[in-house]
Amino acid sequence: MPNRGFRLVNITEADLEEIIAIRVLLAVPAARSLAEAGSDDIVGRVLNADGVQAVTDGSVTETGEATTKSEAIVRLRELAEATVAATEAGEPAEFYTQDRRFHEALLEHGLGGRAAAISLRLRDQSRLYRRQDQIGTIAVESARELPRIVDLIESGDSAKAADLVTANLYFFKRVPATADG
Repeated sequence: MPNRGFRLVNITEADLEEIIAIRVLLAVPAARSLAEAGSDDIVGRVLNADGVQAVTDGSVTETGEATTKSEAIVRLRELAEATVAATEAGEPAEFYTQDRRFHEALLEHGLGGRAAAISLRLRDQSRLYRRQDQIGTIAVESARELPRIVDLIESGDSAKAADLVTANLYFFKRVPATADG
């Protein structure tokens, strides 16, 4: 039947490279901005793309209220630990959920809600690149990088935080290509 449903288009290696490159352009400045901020500095704004208060994890934030770096670190650490726990428990769906929330929070606190929304749309496209059975221990490695990213941001090491964020975004590239992929 025409005009019914939707079709998933395969993501190519070139598509994935482009998606990751754009995400790096957003995530690296976000990580640097957070790392360079003082612990009591106001960082990011949790707004949706329309500039309206955002709903994150089911709770509504106060109208566009910004948070301090210290508050952002607490949130990022919670999400990083939840991501690690999900991978170690062998729960791939929960890994993807928590990993997505971590990257959303990183972008929201580092650059704002619009940057987070753009990056998440791209991230969701990149998930179509590999099947879950091809991921294996790569997810555990990727998840374990998140607490280290938080530590680097908290300590103010913007260069190392940017490098590790970049490596983490190339998560999907760590999985070897297959004949059908």
